[in-house]
Amino acid sequence: MRKLFFLYQILFTASIFFGQDILVKRDSTKIEAKILEISPAEIKYLFFNYQDGPILIINKSDVAYAIYSNGTRETFNISPEAFDPPLVSPIYKYIETVAKARKDSIEHAKLNKRVKLNIELGVVINENYINKPYNYSYSGSQGHFPNDDETFQPIGKKHYNYGIQAGANLLSGRSPYCKHLFGVNFLQSNSSFHYIYSKYDYYESHSTKSVYTLNANYYSSVYFANIMTGLRFTIFKKFHIDNCISFNIPLMATNTISGYEATTDYTNYYYTRDSRPANSTVDEFKNKTTHDMKVGTTVSFIPRISYDLAIKKTLITIFFSYNIAYRYNLPWYSVGLAYFPFKKLR
Repeated sequence: MRKLFFLYQILFTASIFFGQDILVKRDSTKIEAKILEISPAEIKYLFFNYQDGPILIINKSDVAYAIYSNGTRETFNISPEAFDPPLVSPIYKYIETVAKARKDSIEHAKLNKRVKLNIELGVVINENYINKPYNYSYSGSQGHFPNDDETFQPIGKKHYNYGIQAGANLLSGRSPYCKHLFGVNFLQSNSSFHYIYSKYDYYESHSTKSVYTLNANYYSSVYFANIMTGLRFTIFKKFHIDNCISFNIPLMATNTISGYEATTDYTNYYYTRDSRPANSTVDEFKNKTTHDMKVGTTVSFIPRISYDLAIKKTLITIFFSYNIAYRYNLPWYSVGLAYFPFKKLR
């Protein structure tokens, strides 16, 4: 009887031993388990001695091999992407991040060497005695002898007026020392002057003389589109000199005029030179507003200097320029800041 009981105990123990699976982790830890399912990424199992418990899941990359209840051994060879050793992974990820950043930096640098774009905002400074109107021309006919006289005078002492300038510039070229510059700016030019215009008409057939006089103070604001093109030379790393040709196109004007207009007719003047006014009219006006465009398109030379500043990784350029016009009525200075809004175009 004792022999039968001992034999039964041996068979029961063997059945238990041969019915369990063993999972061996990569750190050599063993788990006695009942394996339920093996997928490409994970293993589902139960604790062998607690098979009524919850289903457990372990990453396949954490298991080195499994020994099944029938004695079969299966080794899990995990690809480098799935196997992530704690010492290698941070270094690998760091190298990958640095390599990607370097690649992006090289691509940005290649684009930066070819094209740069900035927007600028500044102040236009000019003398008060500019934006003078065109000279009036008068074409006479037979028996008609015209004579025009036009005078411009500053109002008060010489002083400077201020306006606004805003625009954008595109720089292109591979050379770090010379680039082509193309810019479009909109600017305001303010001026004031005293204007006297007289016109004398002699009519031989009627023996009359007619005199027209305009005597007024002009306060003028003219808005220009300033289209410029030229070359930028980099003297030092951050110091540049631009040499540009500019086309200054007037877009609109606002003139405030105060003064008077007078017209006087004289009779028998041609034969007797006797001043006998037959008719005289005077029209006074104050703060009369007109939008006459009395200045035209002109071409000018614009020397310009600029210096680059880096403020909290933001590239800012300080510039100063002077518009040298072939006509006296369009010179101005400008000073301001240029900002590079796009990282890839700095």
